[in-house]
Amino acid sequence: MDTKEQILETSLSLFAKKGYVATSVRDIGKYVGIKDSSLYFHFKNKQAIMESLKDKFIERSNMSVENIRQGIQKITCMKDEIFLNVTIGYIESYLMEPFINKFIRVLIHEQGDNKESRNLYQEWCIRNPVVFQTELIIKLQEIGFLKKMDPKYLAEAYYSPIFLYFNEHMTYDEEIEKQKKQFLNRVQNHVNLYLKEYEV
Repeated sequence: MDTKEQILETSLSLFAKKGYVATSVRDIGKYVGIKDSSLYFHFKNKQAIMESLKDKFIERSNMSVENIRQGIQKITCMKDEIFLNVTIGYIESYLMEPFINKFIRVLIHEQGDNKESRNLYQEWCIRNPVVFQTELIIKLQEIGFLKKMDPKYLAEAYYSPIFLYFNEHMTYDEEIEKQKKQFLNRVQNHVNLYLKEYEV
């Protein structure tokens, strides 16, 4: 890993743990093992580091959504275990993906004082997931797997507990493996109850 990538990776970890505002350029340099002046060779300032991380987050998020949308188009049938596997696959490839997870935690720290962070958090953690999951619900209604009800309501009923459990278990570093297990167990239970309520 080159120095620029080290700076980005270290900054992301520190921003996720301490918050962007509470992390100084000196902190970043210390953990990377370089002087402040060397860091400025790679990035103009701390905001430039944040912008680079943000661009990477948006790029990965867009790629994830595009992959999901392509998968939705290929659905011709559905079973309970496949539905659960799709749910776990989304969680592991997005909400629990190390870079994405840390950047979401950065946004959680910063959204109170930063309008751009707040908008980014709402867009990628709330609005966009509900949009593409509504598309999934519509597809599953078309093939006769889910009941014919308001698809946006069904998407919100599906996603809301998952996002609640994510925030409870996956937005800090303490006992992370234990938290992951509890998170996925609660998601599995939620999916089973969801299907009992809304499956045809």
